[in-house]
Amino acid sequence: MDYDDDPRRPLCRSGLTLELLDDYVLNGILDEAAGTRRGLADLLALRRQLDRAIRSRITWPREHEYTLIAGDMERLGWLEHAATLRDLAGTDQLISHLARQWDGRYQDRGPAIQDLDTDRTLASEHTELADADPVPGIDGAMYRRGYIDAAGGGHIILVQGRGLSELIRFGHDETTCERWAASRGPLAAGPLDPPPPVLCSRTWQEEQLLAAMLSDPATLARYRRQFPPGTFTADSRYEIYCTLLELADTSRRWYPWQAGNRVAARQDQIPASQLGTYGGDGMPWVRTYLDRLTATTWTPAAAAAAAHTITTQDRAFRGGAHAIDAERPAGRPATRPGPSPGSAPPLARPPQPGETAGPVPHL
Repeated sequence: MDYDDDPRRPLCRSGLTLELLDDYVLNGILDEAAGTRRGLADLLALRRQLDRAIRSRITWPREHEYTLIAGDMERLGWLEHAATLRDLAGTDQLISHLARQWDGRYQDRGPAIQDLDTDRTLASEHTELADADPVPGIDGAMYRRGYIDAAGGGHIILVQGRGLSELIRFGHDETTCERWAASRGPLAAGPLDPPPPVLCSRTWQEEQLLAAMLSDPATLARYRRQFPPGTFTADSRYEIYCTLLELADTSRRWYPWQAGNRVAARQDQIPASQLGTYGGDGMPWVRTYLDRLTATTWTPAAAAAAAHTITTQDRAFRGGAHAIDAERPAGRPATRPGPSPGSAPPLARPPQPGETAGPVPHL
């Protein structure tokens, strides 16, 4: 809309002010929020909601526009709306803080045995990856097919989560390789299928453990103190596990369907630029993944075996941290003690005036 001749325009330092006043959706969001005191989590959720609504309608060039718009609205007499926008402008630092947490949530893991095996195999002249770009999976990892032209080789899939990379080997069974790769995408449905061989896949071990935790709160209670969120090495599994920890902390009985309703709320703690990893607004891929995990068959014995394997693997790389760090590829962070298990990371609080920024906790 052209506001050049609008009599209110000379009072406005931001070109977005009149859009915010005149667009019924944008103004409705502010109408509902104006005059209400909100906690930090509520302010962050409101900020994300208004960010998305503005970006879906107009080009929004600068994050500090909220401060300018607040001043404009004060001059125009919309005092409660201006106060709400000033509160939202104060969330810039929190949003930057959350982005740093998301970027660094796996920095304490360091390279594991699977990473080193993957690096060695990919460095071999007998290994060739497909020219096609990696395909995103609903678990937050990237999937890329390849082939090892050597004895004991065959078709492979490189699974690259932000917490761990592993090669899954299919031998000369190209059909199963293709089928399993397709089953990891957003269009697949039904229970998740294990890759062959089951015991060699960290991805499947984590999925077995999460499937058990989703269906049986007692399993979550049994293992939550054993595993910090960074145990789950792809972003969607990380979010689902944190959601389960949050549900368990309510001290009330919970059901799997509640996890689906709750996990989407975690997107407020994720940088807007990274929501594509989860399928976009509302994190639809995570919800699909959660539904498929709920439908996946598991047994107490399988969950216990998965927990044992994961514990053994993580203890091995923590115990041999110095040796692994000596071998780690350039650019990979050194291992450091990880966060405490058993609870979901809290909503971060940015440094307040007069404070200095301490270590950034991990989401």
